[in-house]
Amino acid sequence: DAVGWNFAKEMDKSRYGTTSEISPTGDNATGDNLENLYEIYIKSNPDYTGNITTPVFYDAEKSKIVTNESWDIIRYMDRAFLPGENALITYSLYPDEMKQGIDDVGMWVQNGINNAVYKVGLARSQKAYEDAVKNVFAFLDELENLLATKRYLNQNDRLTVADLQLIPSLLRFDDVYYLLFKCSKRRLSSYWNITNYLRELYQLSGVADTVDMKQIKDHYYTTFTSANPNKVVPKGSSLATFSKPHDRSIKFSSHKRSGDPAVAVQEDPSSAAAKRAKGEWVRGVSQQRRWVTRDGSGDNELPAEKGRYHLYIANNCPWCHRTMMARALLGLEDAVSVDVLFYRRDPDNGWQFLPSDDKLHQDEIDNRKNLFEGKVNEIDSLNGLKYAPEIYKMVGSKEKSVPILFDKKTNTIVNNESAEIIRMFATGFTKFHKKGAPNLYPEGMEMEIDELNAWIYPMINNGAYKAGFNSKQELYEKAFDTYFEAFDRLDGILKEKRFLTGDFPTEADVRLFPTIVRHDPVYYIRFKLNKAMVLDYPNIDRWLKDMWNLDGVQQATNLDHCVRGYFGRTGNNLIPLSSNGQWY
Repeated sequence: DAVGWNFAKEMDKSRYGTTSEISPTGDNATGDNLENLYEIYIKSNPDYTGNITTPVFYDAEKSKIVTNESWDIIRYMDRAFLPGENALITYSLYPDEMKQGIDDVGMWVQNGINNAVYKVGLARSQKAYEDAVKNVFAFLDELENLLATKRYLNQNDRLTVADLQLIPSLLRFDDVYYLLFKCSKRRLSSYWNITNYLRELYQLSGVADTVDMKQIKDHYYTTFTSANPNKVVPKGSSLATFSKPHDRSIKFSSHKRSGDPAVAVQEDPSSAAAKRAKGEWVRGVSQQRRWVTRDGSGDNELPAEKGRYHLYIANNCPWCHRTMMARALLGLEDAVSVDVLFYRRDPDNGWQFLPSDDKLHQDEIDNRKNLFEGKVNEIDSLNGLKYAPEIYKMVGSKEKSVPILFDKKTNTIVNNESAEIIRMFATGFTKFHKKGAPNLYPEGMEMEIDELNAWIYPMINNGAYKAGFNSKQELYEKAFDTYFEAFDRLDGILKEKRFLTGDFPTEADVRLFPTIVRHDPVYYIRFKLNKAMVLDYPNIDRWLKDMWNLDGVQQATNLDHCVRGYFGRTGNNLIPLSSNGQWY
């Protein structure tokens, strides 16, 4: 109307409440109890004749509007105000060295979607509307591709103000712009990477508290009457989907932000060469990253089908072990078939199926029945291959690692990142889970599990390898200290809980177990992690035994292969014995 933005009346307060920081309020800034926003503009500048817009950044002491440009406001807040004591992010969102790049991306966001959706919704002709729609979805297609390779807009591991400029439009898209503005070519929820990016940002501490979808919808559907003359507000909403699990943390590198609940999967590959030059061991990055979901309806997704997928593993590899653990705990043996490779790699060809006797040690030949029969495949059962790199060669990759999740229907690799494979088994194959199978990634516990994974992976899972394979004394000692600091932290958690999150095992326990079960028989000696054994930590020791006795865990664990795989290919090849022939 002619007055424009106004402060809350009693009816507004009763409709939207008064307890939230974003509940409508009266004029709390001027002391004059003004009713309309334009009065603040006139109070600040009696000669003002421009548009009356929000937001407004107001200096109450000088009775002046500092700025009414959101672009400036978020930059002022970052530059002029120190983070609060409970701030999730304590670094600058607009650092000097990134200003130009952030501004460039911010302008791309502003033109590509923030303003562009209004050109769609307020178009005066069919041609103008169609041109504007085309531009919006060209932007979204480009954004989808960008977010496939970057966690955030400017930098893989760092939020910036450019992300803050984008999020409001994404939050409104399906509920408002798709319906009201007729940006109806495609819902935002059909974009896999954008959807997961939106979920991650929405789930950051405090962000959800700034979103009141009822206010948002009421405003748009009762204000833009050219598009909605009867002012009826749609009942449905996509808001609840923003809280669903996302794949961003597991898709990208390990957490680097204070308080980041990322699921650590891999190290930042950008610094790998420099680290290796200094003698630090750095794990490679898995490249095959398609997902199996319940229905396979999203981009780059495949549907879960019984008997369609096949797993290649080696028992000594802890990353393979976690996939076999999840498969066994969930009862997916009939749904996902498996080939087991030999525990010792060929020096020229990498992971291999069971080699001929001339490549075996004499004690392995003597113990062939116990070690190999029914436990190691002589050849790739699907394609008749002898080495894991040959499987990768089928898809044009030079990778060599296991595990590999393979699609028998299309004869191609799906995924070779163990953290993602166990997440798929837990969330994508639910209709094939056995009765009574644990829920490894239950709704409402995602953040707690991800936060555990975020420090357990770099400090314990990968930390053991840092100690074992670093070639400099000081790097070994640093990894050694970090590993046992994590053990102390772990023992404290397990003093209060049977499993890491409570009374039942979750993904966090599955990811932890392969490292802990290897510590006493392997890592204590082989990686020189000899400060203490698991049995010296009463709570970790008790947890390990509880895990060991879960249905399926022992069947998914071959400690003979573990010990032989680590010790049988280095030094004098002697295999250490336990005091009683059994480790647990």
